[in-house]
Amino acid sequence: MRVWLVCAGEMLPIDKGNQRTMRAGMLAQALRARQHEVAWWTSAFDHSSKHLRCDHTTTMPLADGTRLKLLHARPYQQNVCLGRLVNHRQLGREFRRESKQERAPELIFCCWPTIELGYACVEYGKRHNIPVVLDVRDLWPDIFVDVIPSSIRGLARALALPYFRMTQQAFRRCTAVVGISERYLNWGLEYAGRCRKQFDGVFPLGYAEPLFSKASVDSERQALQALGVDESRTVCWFLGSFAQTYDLEPIIHAARQLQRAGTSQFQFVLSGDGEKRQAWESLARGLDNVVFTGWLDGAKIAAMMQLSRVGIAAYRKGAPQGMPNKIFEYLAAGLPILSCLGGECEEFLRSADCGAQYLAGDPQSFLAGLLTLTSSVSRHAQVAANCARVFRSRYSAANVYPALVSHLECLVTGQAVS
Repeated sequence: MRVWLVCAGEMLPIDKGNQRTMRAGMLAQALRARQHEVAWWTSAFDHSSKHLRCDHTTTMPLADGTRLKLLHARPYQQNVCLGRLVNHRQLGREFRRESKQERAPELIFCCWPTIELGYACVEYGKRHNIPVVLDVRDLWPDIFVDVIPSSIRGLARALALPYFRMTQQAFRRCTAVVGISERYLNWGLEYAGRCRKQFDGVFPLGYAEPLFSKASVDSERQALQALGVDESRTVCWFLGSFAQTYDLEPIIHAARQLQRAGTSQFQFVLSGDGEKRQAWESLARGLDNVVFTGWLDGAKIAAMMQLSRVGIAAYRKGAPQGMPNKIFEYLAAGLPILSCLGGECEEFLRSADCGAQYLAGDPQSFLAGLLTLTSSVSRHAQVAANCARVFRSRYSAANVYPALVSHLECLVTGQAVS
């Protein structure tokens, strides 16, 4: 079948470095492995590095036969800014223009957000009688309002009303809704105004275990050690964006408490980049147990997986994330997870015995959770084994994405989902 895979915001195979493959990329690979024709519609603007991949809308082939459709739109420099909204509006407009010149697909699979691309895909699907699946990965536009102080939240919601209307119309008119978790699926169904049907479903983010040569990973280990990563200590690793919904301050404050107490057992390695990096680096000045590595490519991530003992999911209080990417990355590495996320994530960690919980924003709670995971060698080993087992059985990309492809094949052919 001919599939349009629509997803902006991921790293692409054409980007520099050994970039990790994420959800859309793994789905494209799974579709191609079943000989389906894939056009991956995405943005010409790299959200992570904030640079344009090309200066006009471009089509290029990938090595596996996927056609990459890079839609040009205005760049922006901050994750939260008016320029980003302009960029997304232009992406929707460019999709409408380019789609008129393409052979129609048999299925459109669109990652949500962005709102404008999702709305444009459903609009196209309705016009051409093509099934459209919306894949809920983030709760837009709800998070626009959630980050606003409660005193002006009503005004913010009124200003964002066009986005709420587009969201409602898109989900009410799409063919099916899938989500990365039960909560995310139910969120989409609430906007759709209906109960779950046959072709709705939950397909977690999943994760592909890094495949790099031993020599490559060993080389990256040495590079990380040169930055200060010390595997003789208990390395506690955060991997993610240094953006508004994350909070590394409790980690840094906890590290300072440990240093003042003369405790050298732990080292906190913070990997990523973003608008809050300068503030967090300033806060950590003078600490010999905190290392900032900057953004890591796939090979360095594989190396850090070997060097680390604990994975940290550090978010601000009230963060909208449910089961984010980093949870699956830590599981793939067999790393016990120290998280402050409530809801689905907290329930999962407790039921699967894959980590510990701390209170968002609370350094003392963070330290207590850390000691829960590391004070006993046998306890750490048991939780690590649980993480590896759960990952292999439920969250490996080798299981998740072939199952999603089968689900989509059933939708197009009208067969019952097994």
